[in-house]
Amino acid sequence: MFSIPSRSCKYVLNTLMQTFQSKNLAHAAKESTVPILITELLLWLLDERVPRMDDGSQLLKALNVLMLKILVSLLLEI
Repeated sequence: MFSIPSRSCKYVLNTLMQTFQSKNLAHAAKESTVPILITELLLWLLDERVPRMDDGSQLLKALNVLMLKILVSLLLEI
């Protein structure tokens, strides 16, 4: 987890955020991958080491925003 620089994490999170901001792209996410993504995000949010990373507080905020975007996109599909 921590062999990846925080900058790379930011790029991945930004890409995922852009994906879930687009209704078409969010809808295209496979049903089987969304639960895996949510699980991974929850693990990152609960990991005590994340706040100690470079820009850890910003990463936590980005993780929270991404989780919110995913959940909202799922609610809009119902």
